[in-house]
Amino acid sequence: MAHINLNVEHGMTNIEHRMTNKEDNIIDISFLIALLFLFSCQQEINAQPGDEITRARGYLGTRGEVIIRFSLPDALTMDELTRNLSIDSKKGDTITAYASEQQFNWFLIRQIPFQTIAPRSVKNPLKQYQKSTAQTWNIYPSYPDYLQIMESFAASYPDLCIMKEFGTSVSGRKLLALKISDNAATDESEPAFLYTSSIHGDEGTGFVLLLRLIDSLLSAYNSNIVIKQLVDNTEIWINPLANPDGFYFYSDTFQYKAKRFNLNNLDLNRNFPDPVAGDHPDGNEWQPENIAMMNFLKEQRIVLAANLHDGAELVNYPWDSQRARHADDLWYYTLSRQFADTVQHHGPEGIFTDEDSGITNGYDWYCIYGGRQDYVNYFLHGREVTIELSHVKTPDPAELPAFWDYYKNSLIGYMQHLHAGVHGTVCDAVTGDPLEASIEIPGYDKDQSQVISSPLTGEFYRLLPTGEYIFEISSPGYYDQIVEVSLAPDEKKNMAVNLMKSSEEFLYYPNPVSHTLNLLLPDDQNNDLVVTISDITGRVIDTRLYTGIRGYFVLNGLENLAEGLYLVRIEFGSLAKEVKIFKIKK
Repeated sequence: MAHINLNVEHGMTNIEHRMTNKEDNIIDISFLIALLFLFSCQQEINAQPGDEITRARGYLGTRGEVIIRFSLPDALTMDELTRNLSIDSKKGDTITAYASEQQFNWFLIRQIPFQTIAPRSVKNPLKQYQKSTAQTWNIYPSYPDYLQIMESFAASYPDLCIMKEFGTSVSGRKLLALKISDNAATDESEPAFLYTSSIHGDEGTGFVLLLRLIDSLLSAYNSNIVIKQLVDNTEIWINPLANPDGFYFYSDTFQYKAKRFNLNNLDLNRNFPDPVAGDHPDGNEWQPENIAMMNFLKEQRIVLAANLHDGAELVNYPWDSQRARHADDLWYYTLSRQFADTVQHHGPEGIFTDEDSGITNGYDWYCIYGGRQDYVNYFLHGREVTIELSHVKTPDPAELPAFWDYYKNSLIGYMQHLHAGVHGTVCDAVTGDPLEASIEIPGYDKDQSQVISSPLTGEFYRLLPTGEYIFEISSPGYYDQIVEVSLAPDEKKNMAVNLMKSSEEFLYYPNPVSHTLNLLLPDDQNNDLVVTISDITGRVIDTRLYTGIRGYFVLNGLENLAEGLYLVRIEFGSLAKEVKIFKIKK
């Protein structure tokens, strides 16, 4: 520090000399600006507590990240902070954040007083526990043990469980997920669910809880009717460890040396495409772990998911990146409230009560960009929340059985929300081929909240609360179709939608006809439709008027006609057509 001060003082002496020299009274402006910048930086550094900076630099040198705590300054907004630091929590005006070296340098220039926080590895060295049996689950497994546990699940329950390696981390560690279903090796017409944990490597509670959840789903399949129904009707995917390089940062044998960031010192939960901040909100390329996760989510077409964290005790629901509420805000509030209430019922007094008694809208808590939650909701048209399990990150392993008792009912109950709402298929009305289509509720959906049917199977799943809904189903090259649905509490409705290709021609089918006649009308716009039915002599039997018809129409009520030949006249916009149909019994 003294050396810099000397340079500054020497520089000021030079300036004074050059300003008073009559032979050369022109000030070197570039020299002056550079010197003033040096002086300013020195003042900023001196404004910080030197021991805190030294401690922070030490952690950055050994871990690639540092944890800092400070009060929200008046001169900075939360938006500025979250774009430049990895915010971990906000309690009132107190901010706790993680920073890489580049982020820490940005922070220092702002002259914000701060405290350097010791990582969990320093505050609470690992207690030595004997390796437990699978029945107690009171250890954090080593990396080889983790691989062996996952492999053993698939080997022990081959009909119910398969393991998928969907990518690797920066260091080459495996990214694993288990699929649990009654016919695990078959891609059935069932909604897909995903639990994942520890995208922040130093948050390990969910890691062990998800391993135990896998064990419970498999071992209780034949004895617990709730679990059997869930497994029989769902494709359940569980990824216990999304950031293995962070969790096993120190070594493959876990020793409480975990770090939040990945091996490239980046926060994976700030590295996804963002609906507000764009494809690369943190200014970095997508990390290998996130590329693998994005491909996995798209391939499996995950309908409902939850990302498990530590550091608070609450359910955080969309959006994280914008103040506007999600179209399904009421639905999100309800399932979050149910999760929190169930934890409070089974846990000790005071558990899971952060923010609004255990739940919060993400933006209301603190804004982040590049989180996986908003990526799933916006870009994949899925549904995902973030669940914070423990105030203490990666608590002592002896406490893990108690956490399981607190959370097991909520974890299973959250999955059951997948089986309420509208489940359906969209197909070509003539060929029966599945179609990729948009299933939207006009006037209700916004910010990409509509769902999209699978181009391979035509399946779609729209999770909704109780209410009356009007769906518009659309696919390029096909006429839209409107379907009205009424949902009771926790009800599931099935919907089969058959779309007709748009055409300039008039088509009708089937012929012969029993109960209904399908009409494909040429003008893709709203018109009144007049249908006149006559017998073969031309005697009018029935005339019907339908208003506001567009493209495709089903003419019902033909079952009362006697068998025989009829004339049907169609008037629709500029179309006037008379056709012969033959009526038969069904």
